[in-house]
Amino acid sequence: MNSRKSPPSDKPLSPSDVPPAGSIPTTIYESNVGQLGLLRRKDLTDVVEFYSDVLRYKAIITAVRSGEDIPEPDQKDLYDSISSLEHRRQSLFGEDWMPDTEADGTTDD
Repeated sequence: MNSRKSPPSDKPLSPSDVPPAGSIPTTIYESNVGQLGLLRRKDLTDVVEFYSDVLRYKAIITAVRSGEDIPEPDQKDLYDSISSLEHRRQSLFGEDWMPDTEADGTTDD
């Protein structure tokens, strides 16, 4: 989507305007949902907010690629946000994103 030509308000998004939904990985998140409680509170909030957006965008992409009618606000949100997903993901998992675990299993948080 780096070569965007016009905003979605000019025309509905078409399948060629969006990446395949499978190109946005969520497998690790979905496989480890039960372990999210191990994260620090702020990290937990950030990770859940990010992946909630990602899963919503994937659903919109799937609908666009299936030829379904998508409400304009959803199209605009996807259009405006899709290019920043990689940066958001990278900012979540910086050097200190996991708390140090002590030998007894407690964290430094």
